[in-house]
Amino acid sequence: MEEAKQAVFEEEYFLTPAECNPQGRMPITLLINRLIEVATLHANQLGIGFASLVDRHETWVLSRVAVEMGRYPRWNERYRIATWVNSINRLFSERDFEILDGEGRVIGHARTVWAVMNTDTRQVADISHMEWVREFIPERECPVAKPGRLRPLTIIVPVDKSNQQMVFQSQLHQRNPRYRRFLVHSELNGFHPGVKQ
Repeated sequence: MEEAKQAVFEEEYFLTPAECNPQGRMPITLLINRLIEVATLHANQLGIGFASLVDRHETWVLSRVAVEMGRYPRWNERYRIATWVNSINRLFSERDFEILDGEGRVIGHARTVWAVMNTDTRQVADISHMEWVREFIPERECPVAKPGRLRPLTIIVPVDKSNQQMVFQSQLHQRNPRYRRFLVHSELNGFHPGVKQ
């Protein structure tokens, strides 16, 4: 039996101590992974997930994300993430999120922009055939501003004590979770992306 399509999809989680940062809270990297997971589950439920794209040699990719949190979930705390499609056009789909604590109080929001990429050509695919999803866009607002386009990033990383430096350029929208963790930890440890020392 096929699951009914929902305009707003919600998933509940429990934050284990092993998932926490040293302060006993959810790290931003785990939150972003959870956003991707919930978006994937909702896309699958709507019939626009991986199974519907694989035969076309296409896959969803996260292009942009903006997160605003009042507080992060704490260890041994239940929390929920709700998501809904905000808009869809020929090239992009916007998806919003609401993060709630175990008592149902809103503790944060996120806004994302997604594209479908052709896995053979590595080009953005036309998703006009998915415009029927508009009938599942709820009358619901997200207070987070729409994320803007990203500019190239230059990060300076010291290589050794002789003050030699290694410079590399990239885009913040890398999909690799290890790279996202590197960027977050670099910032927390005093390296400031975009600032040459």
